[in-house]
Amino acid sequence: MLRRVVVLTSVGLVVSVSHGVRADAPATPAPQLPPAPIALSVSPAEGGSWKVRVDNSGDAPVRLAADVALLSLDVEPPAGDAKKGARAPARVRCALPTSSRPDNDDDSALVVPGKRSWSASFDPRLLCFGAKERAALVAGAKITAHLGFPAGKATRPPRPPTSPFAVTPVGAGLGKWSPTKELVAPPVTLMESTVPPAPTPAKASTDEPKLELAMTPFVDSERGRAISVHLTLTSRASRTTTLLYRPSTVTFDVDGPKGHVECDRPAKGGTPIRELYTRIPPGGRAALDVLLDVKCPTDTFVAPGIYRVKPMLDTREADGFEAGLSTFNGEVTGGEAILRVREWQRESARERPSLD
Repeated sequence: MLRRVVVLTSVGLVVSVSHGVRADAPATPAPQLPPAPIALSVSPAEGGSWKVRVDNSGDAPVRLAADVALLSLDVEPPAGDAKKGARAPARVRCALPTSSRPDNDDDSALVVPGKRSWSASFDPRLLCFGAKERAALVAGAKITAHLGFPAGKATRPPRPPTSPFAVTPVGAGLGKWSPTKELVAPPVTLMESTVPPAPTPAKASTDEPKLELAMTPFVDSERGRAISVHLTLTSRASRTTTLLYRPSTVTFDVDGPKGHVECDRPAKGGTPIRELYTRIPPGGRAALDVLLDVKCPTDTFVAPGIYRVKPMLDTREADGFEAGLSTFNGEVTGGEAILRVREWQRESARERPSLD
């Protein structure tokens, strides 16, 4: 604030003298606080399951956005993959679609005290689901993991970051550390490929006729509802095969984040209707679309993650004898397919993260 001292001279002049700081002088910027001592790491593990871990090595708590959905992976192909004189293979970015990534740091907030940690297991195919991304997960690839929210565009002068944050100081950490938009892990190199083998159709349980059942190998679902899967039944027999090929004779075995689930088994039906039976000529195919979540128990697909699905055709209780038909009455097990569910089916089912 300016202070003025008025001095009267003998000739009646008024002289103003200013003391202090000018009102328009630039303010001294506040010192930048250091980030909290938080470390992110990702460890590829055998069996396809990886582990993400966040350690707080400080002495004060922080609030962490503890959600695997906020992970992304930068995959750098092995150096040896580039041919002499050719451009090096491009880096691949693995992440959930933007629409399925959290846009806030509240839903998965977890307070991590000093010297404590949070960790979670995840299937890398949850993030690397596309063909290009899956193919990048080979031995020798270098993986750099990120957790959190991308920083905004740089401005001049620089502006302080705004929420959401991956890490926010709380308690004794306030005024000591600055919030962090995104954590970056040290790179790790894959020692073995995590690319799953392509599903192969399985043959019927009897020698004749020879039938093969296949399901769409990769299915993507936002919330695990109305999951339509496409099945193809192929005949390798030398004669036409007649059978009841309908949703009622199809079932599934599912292995997912919550364990193993056996979906509804076909039950013995009533009097067969001749027109419902399917005839497949030698070398022919028959297609069928089935709602997977309708066939399985409630909440089978409630959690986000990767599900391994094996389709099965069971016509042992669908004999067409009473309809005057000679039918195939047996079992056919299909090859394993992969289903990705990107988000919790409903908010009330969301599991809160917990400390190690």
